[in-house]
Amino acid sequence: MTSLVSRNRPLHRHAGNVTFSARALAVSTAATWALAIGIAMSTQHLFQPFVWANWPWDGVLLGCLEVVRDRVVVALAIGLALAIASRLPTRSAWSKSGCVSETNDAEHDRDGLLL
Repeated sequence: MTSLVSRNRPLHRHAGNVTFSARALAVSTAATWALAIGIAMSTQHLFQPFVWANWPWDGVLLGCLEVVRDRVVVALAIGLALAIASRLPTRSAWSKSGCVSETNDAEHDRDGLLL
């Protein structure tokens, strides 16, 4: 299975399963990307025509700063959670992805919808 070999991630075989060794996500990398994504997401506030039509420009810019703050805080929390999850010892990549995406079954109803 040479097609599974990546130059950046060596191929390891454990008990017949093929897994890739993963490196931990650096907190600085996660924070940098989170900051960039948070700022990029907040620009949608500036491109909505009704915002400029209904409020003065200084009010729009102050509102934009609040939106930037909120988006960056959420993005940093997600980035920190990913950095922590990447450091948890797990047996496989599936287990590591489960660290990030695990939900409580009590939060779902019988049809699988989030309550």
